[in-house]
Amino acid sequence: MSTTNRRAARPRQPTALLLRLGTCLAACLAPCAGPAQIPAQVIGPQQGQQAGPRESPFLGIFTEQKISEDRASGLTVTYLHPLSPAKEMGFQIGDEIKSLNDQIFLEQKGLFEALRSSNVNAKVRFVVLRAGKEVRLEGRLGSRDKVLRAYEDQARKAFAGKPPPPAPPLLAWDPAKKDFAVAEDPGPLDALRGKLSVVMAFDDCAFCKENRYQRLSQMKTVLSTTKEADRVAFLGIYYSESQGAQGKDAYRSAAKAFLEASLPAAPVALAIYPSGKPKPEDREAHFVVHNHGTMILGTDGLVSFLQIVGKPDQEFSAAFQKALLALGERGGKPGEPKKPSSP
Repeated sequence: MSTTNRRAARPRQPTALLLRLGTCLAACLAPCAGPAQIPAQVIGPQQGQQAGPRESPFLGIFTEQKISEDRASGLTVTYLHPLSPAKEMGFQIGDEIKSLNDQIFLEQKGLFEALRSSNVNAKVRFVVLRAGKEVRLEGRLGSRDKVLRAYEDQARKAFAGKPPPPAPPLLAWDPAKKDFAVAEDPGPLDALRGKLSVVMAFDDCAFCKENRYQRLSQMKTVLSTTKEADRVAFLGIYYSESQGAQGKDAYRSAAKAFLEASLPAAPVALAIYPSGKPKPEDREAHFVVHNHGTMILGTDGLVSFLQIVGKPDQEFSAAFQKALLALGERGGKPGEPKKPSSP
């Protein structure tokens, strides 16, 4: 047997340009600053808000006005974050909030601001109306960062090396019609099969636009000039809680206007619920989209990286570069097993 035959086949390496994408893409996935208005969402500073050295307090409830058109109708709890201080205090879905620390709050903005001005670990007292009776609840506010990082750790352990969590119903962006349409086969997620994929969610806030949406298009454009263009895929999912609360038509129009202002180079889909708003179980199942999270999926469709908190910079970059190296070593067509070495 010759020396040449005894040598192992030299693995195919990804291009230097493709490797640099791993570093560049991390920059596009910083958390968004969030909309200016106060939507019906987790009470406490939202994803990406700058709190400086001060920790952000966190209660962990979603609320809605008891009567949607009446801001003085009172607030009803519609969701409890699974690791929230609110859940530990004994809040239940359907509770009507009557007061916080003996102060009456009838609309979201006032309650939001009162909680935001509190300190982490501050003791709070609530009175809620439950089944026609007043119930008193007490506890301490948590740290938003610590609670959500614990939730992220839980999610990473649950989904590492497994199929990704489900996405909400999606309407695919049609570049030709410049509008959203019901996805046909292959759908937005089905089109990722057999490819190394990056999936990220965003809305139209300035931070998301610059650091996620525009960079996603840039990565797709740069990748199209490489040999690996058909082996790596990107998908953006547009989701805005506050716009969705304004009605499906208004939400769809806002998303369409956002994309028309700067047409996407990468595939984009709109997450939209048939009823116009998510149910509590939807929030649990679709947590990546609701938290404007990021995932890396291997060519086998399994999760190799998941992040829903903070700025995916060095950690994401390292995970993406590792995935690119594995893709280069495998060679061949997307999804093909690694070729064995010569004997």
